[in-house]
Amino acid sequence: MSGKRGRFDREFALLVGRIVARSIDPLIQRLAFAGSYRRKLPDCGDIDMVIIPKPGVSQEQINAEAARLCFTGKLDSSGSGLSVGTLNPKLVDQKDPFEVPAFNLFFTTEPEWGAMLMFATGSGKYNSAYRAIAKKRGLLCNEHGVFVRSTHKLIPDSGYSEHAVCRTIGIPFLEPQVRNDKVFP
Repeated sequence: MSGKRGRFDREFALLVGRIVARSIDPLIQRLAFAGSYRRKLPDCGDIDMVIIPKPGVSQEQINAEAARLCFTGKLDSSGSGLSVGTLNPKLVDQKDPFEVPAFNLFFTTEPEWGAMLMFATGSGKYNSAYRAIAKKRGLLCNEHGVFVRSTHKLIPDSGYSEHAVCRTIGIPFLEPQVRNDKVFP
């Protein structure tokens, strides 16, 4: 693919995700696939995973395990709750690393699970739309939860589930496959 990744069949992207998930499983307490895969698109540019480390396990430990699977032996990037890697193509019977979707690990906590899952699932236009609604209502919404805009104070229990985020903002919960830019009046 001459130096640029394209889109990949969703089942192939899931295979990559499962290889990574299996490797980091002993270190995590919760994992969900997100992004284009969760929105049930026919193809994916990468495979997004939202994860919660087990108590006492650091992001660095999970990154070290994920890096063992990478083409270069290290992650493409890491830090601030997001790690990105390129799976060794030989693990999926490919030759070129550009023939394999990248994987993204979004790190979160139980109280922020729903907010992060909603953020990582997208779409980007859906995220912008619900955040704009929150702003009009005096709220601030991000991958950590819902906050009162004027004080930046977290609204308790606003981020533990996607339903909680939607309820706090005052929007209907939508299944991932219908989250696009034309979902709100």
